[in-house]
Amino acid sequence: MKAIFKSVMALMAICAFTACSDVPMPYSDPSEENGGEENAGVYLDESFESNFGKFSVSNVKGTPWVIDYKTAKATGYDNAAQKTTESESYLVSAPIDLTSSNGAHLQFEYILRYVNASQNANKVLITDNYTGDPTTTAWTDMTGTLTEGTDWLTFVTYDRNLPEAFIGKNNVVIALMYSCKTSSSTIEVKNLKLLEGTAQNAGGDTPKPNTDLNTEATAWTVAEALQKISENGGEALSGEAYVKGVISSIDFYNETYKSLSYYISDDGSANNTLQIYSGKGIDGADFNSKNDLKVGQKVVVKGILKAFNGKNEMDKNNRLISVSGGGETPAVTGLTATFATGNDGFSVKNVSLSEGLTEVWKFDAANKCMKANGYANKKNNPAQSMLVSPAFSLEGLTTATLTFKQAAKHMKNAADELQVLASTDGTNWTKLNMSAMPDGSNWNLISTTCDLSAFAGKATVYIAFQYTSTTEAAPEWRVNNVVVK
Repeated sequence: MKAIFKSVMALMAICAFTACSDVPMPYSDPSEENGGEENAGVYLDESFESNFGKFSVSNVKGTPWVIDYKTAKATGYDNAAQKTTESESYLVSAPIDLTSSNGAHLQFEYILRYVNASQNANKVLITDNYTGDPTTTAWTDMTGTLTEGTDWLTFVTYDRNLPEAFIGKNNVVIALMYSCKTSSSTIEVKNLKLLEGTAQNAGGDTPKPNTDLNTEATAWTVAEALQKISENGGEALSGEAYVKGVISSIDFYNETYKSLSYYISDDGSANNTLQIYSGKGIDGADFNSKNDLKVGQKVVVKGILKAFNGKNEMDKNNRLISVSGGGETPAVTGLTATFATGNDGFSVKNVSLSEGLTEVWKFDAANKCMKANGYANKKNNPAQSMLVSPAFSLEGLTTATLTFKQAAKHMKNAADELQVLASTDGTNWTKLNMSAMPDGSNWNLISTTCDLSAFAGKATVYIAFQYTSTTEAAPEWRVNNVVVK
């Protein structure tokens, strides 16, 4: 009986092994993750919400691929520096076993913007002989058609069958290639999957519709727009909105994209402003210079509302719906900026940033202030950055005073590192004397004044808080409750 029992058990083991031998191998060894469970027919499944997963980045030039907005994003354009870095980079998958596949398709969602007509910078590539160096690998281009978007909310679905030559092969590698030279597109990718089966649209793109949140006739005031952003936790609203206001300052002209960034408010003052970031003209027309719009003009603008780095803005690629008035200096004299909920119309001008440092000034929601710091990556980084006010008027005044609150720590020479400046053109600056300086012992905010009488009577005035760090010292500087009167 024992001999018969052993024979039966051996036969059952052989049958079990034979039954399992015909199951297609998934993307990875089932024993590696998820307690040994895998989804049959799913070779890749990456959301890119917080990391690249089973993909790796191979940079030939530049460093465009990052995880941002819960996507894998690539761009060569630096918003802060307003310049493009020549780039070539590949987001490369781990090897995939398709030896048991009868057909597979690649699927992901993406937003692609600012593609130059002569640019071929975004490609989907495949190979079964990856050398470890994307520049020496023989790739097959399976891109097909990528659709350029018009906003940052509408994702398009890419769904394309893999070329038949790679079905049944081992060590198949897929790469998303990004490149740029003097002009830069931006692409955001999420929910990438490689699945057994056939693409529904065979490579077609399926845009998801975007709904307007109001109409030109019911355009929100700036105050209403700011409230909508706050209610949505600073996240981009679900559709485009019409907003009406008065231009309070013109920030900068982007020569590459022929766009203007400017601020609007309900009364034309520098208080409670909304930045219209990298906007276009009526019907999406290009701007030719910073002079195409004027302070004091009334506008209706349409675009996506959100908060970015503490700044309330209408996102890039917004457009003018209407503009009226010849433009004039805002009637409100002086300046008020609390920095309680954002930058209050101030802008950041980076004079110099050392390599590896991406920003100095930013909004600190916890402490309700604007904060500057050159310490990053566990070291002091040399930098100089200015927090610049919007233009304001001191006409009719014979004296004027700037008051604000500040705190700072980790200074070596505070007089050189923390400075307040004033200007009538935003280019040539005069250093102001501060009545008090933080002693660096705590974070208690101290009241400080600067005499602005030399600028009293001027139609256009700017102030700036200039931060400087070195390899020897990188202070942290906090500023709020700014008033000029």
